[in-house]
Amino acid sequence: PTAIDQSFNTLFDFANGSITDKLAAVEDGANLRQAMTEALSTSFAAAATGARVDTTTMLGASACARLSLTAPCAAVTYDVVGVKNEVLVPSSQGYAESINGRWLVAKVTVCGLFELFYQASAKTGTPPGC
Repeated sequence: PTAIDQSFNTLFDFANGSITDKLAAVEDGANLRQAMTEALSTSFAAAATGARVDTTTMLGASACARLSLTAPCAAVTYDVVGVKNEVLVPSSQGYAESINGRWLVAKVTVCGLFELFYQASAKTGTPPGC
C-alpha cells in the first residue's frame, strides 16, 4: 500500500483504540485529540476496522491552494470498511497532504467526519480543534 493508503487505514482502524497512532496520521492531529476521543466512543467507530483507498489523484499546486491544502496534495476516494472488509461507508471523498515528507489525511477530511459524528450524536457546534 502507498503512504496515503496507510494513513487513511490507520485513521479508520477504530478497532485499534490507539488515539496517538491516529493523530500521527492526520494533519494538525495534536489539536484534534478531544474530537478524536469523542469520535472513538461512538457505536459507528466500534464497527470500523480501516479504509480501502479506491483512487488517489494528485492535484497541482494551484488546486491544493484553492482547497487550503499544502502542496503536494491529493484527492482520495475511499471506503470505510468493517469486519471482513465489509463496506460501511462507500465512495467517501477526502484529501491527503504531504507535510514534512509524510503523507497525512488532511484536517478538512477528518473534521468533516467529526461533524457527521456530532450530527449522529445530536450535538451542535464545531468539533474541538476543527
